[in-house]
Amino acid sequence: MSRALATGLLLCSGLARAQSPAELVQSIDVDEHLGAQVPLSLRFTDDTGRAVRLADYFADGKPVILALVYFNCPSLCGLVLHGEGEALGKLGGAVDYRTLTVSIDPKDRPEGAKVRKERLLTDLRRPTKPEEWPFLTGDEASIRALARTVGFRYVQDPRTGQFAHPAVLIVLTPSGRVARYLYGVEFPPLDVRFALTEAQQNRASMGPRLLLTCYRWDPATRRYGFYIAGFMKLGGVVILLSVAAMVAALHRRGRRRERG
Repeated sequence: MSRALATGLLLCSGLARAQSPAELVQSIDVDEHLGAQVPLSLRFTDDTGRAVRLADYFADGKPVILALVYFNCPSLCGLVLHGEGEALGKLGGAVDYRTLTVSIDPKDRPEGAKVRKERLLTDLRRPTKPEEWPFLTGDEASIRALARTVGFRYVQDPRTGQFAHPAVLIVLTPSGRVARYLYGVEFPPLDVRFALTEAQQNRASMGPRLLLTCYRWDPATRRYGFYIAGFMKLGGVVILLSVAAMVAALHRRGRRRERG
């Protein structure tokens, strides 16, 4: 059972009472669709009441961190969003990105999205402008199409209206393809930075590229881990650069002696 699924089951106790654990396991989880293209033509409404398309958030060439939640969630969604905000606050300006939160509940409305976002930004105590973190609502068809594309499986309890769902952030490339899944309610800033760097593809700076030679995604732990082969490659590069610098210094010293 994945960490995301276990967290979802733990915190959605109302739904757990309505269905057996076996039924829940079959209903909610994440099917990783790495490389899948998100349908950018899907239409939603942002927290100001403006009609938008997903394409509007991919026009500036930045990777996008997508969170699928619902705004009346009593526990899990708030933890996911707070964990995301905490991690992004520690990134600073190291990586350029966009954040995007989409409700999986077609009954959510822009007014509720705005209230939930304002509460989150207040709790985080970050100088984030509201327009920098859109909260979207949409109809059932658009929500299902997006969730299906990224492999996000969830189920609603018809008695309480609550949703059981995974705890996960989905990192998308600037063109809208799925690049990485980050699971849980706490997200190590290093994991987020590496995921964003991967999503940037060839637009990554040299610093993160070198770091990524030492760290690789471990599908078993769903975390970035130290990669010894990468470290040896980086060590070889450092040695070669050191030797080159030493040879250059000796060459300059020899030329100075000849002039003397």
